[in-house]
Amino acid sequence: MTIILKNIYKKYKKLVVLDFEFLEIKEGYTYMLLGENGSGKSTLIKMILNHTKYEGKITNTFRTISYIPERVNLPLFMKVREFLESIIAIRKVKTFDLDYLLEYFDLKVKANESIKNLSKGMKQKLVLITGLALDVDLYILDEALNGLDKAMQNKLLQYLSRLKDKGKTIIYTTHYEKYFSYFSDYIIRLEEKKVYVSKS
Repeated sequence: MTIILKNIYKKYKKLVVLDFEFLEIKEGYTYMLLGENGSGKSTLIKMILNHTKYEGKITNTFRTISYIPERVNLPLFMKVREFLESIIAIRKVKTFDLDYLLEYFDLKVKANESIKNLSKGMKQKLVLITGLALDVDLYILDEALNGLDKAMQNKLLQYLSRLKDKGKTIIYTTHYEKYFSYFSDYIIRLEEKKVYVSKS
């Protein structure tokens, strides 16, 4: 499975955001996506997910994808477990043990509470579980460390390492380059509308 992007050109009105010839995402590797604010990181992700129009060609042979955005408008009226189970039911893909993930990310005691009662950090962990509960081929995480304390950041990296060991492909954006570098196989750097790929 791969994602191949060729002759990509993307602009918003008159502002050109991305203009590059080639990028390949290969199965079983982790990719750290770096760039200044406004460099096109979120746009590149939207293109891979087919959430925005662009010029060029993208061939994506990954069968299943889980996207974990930085911010989600959570349904505050729902309970934690109820929300997670509804997402799983909608996606109709294989899942990992939900109870294990709730305990791993320290949310099991909140499983039957309303989302509105969660702290900001707890809501961020809930968003993570929403995406990580799905057993898919490709995980895309956008600034996943934001809102987490140091201990929970380490736990997230440990969990992602397990997914990597299972042959999963992972793409993530982050401002914590040094923190993530040991975990990455490749770095995709966006500069001046171009993409530059290097081994980590």
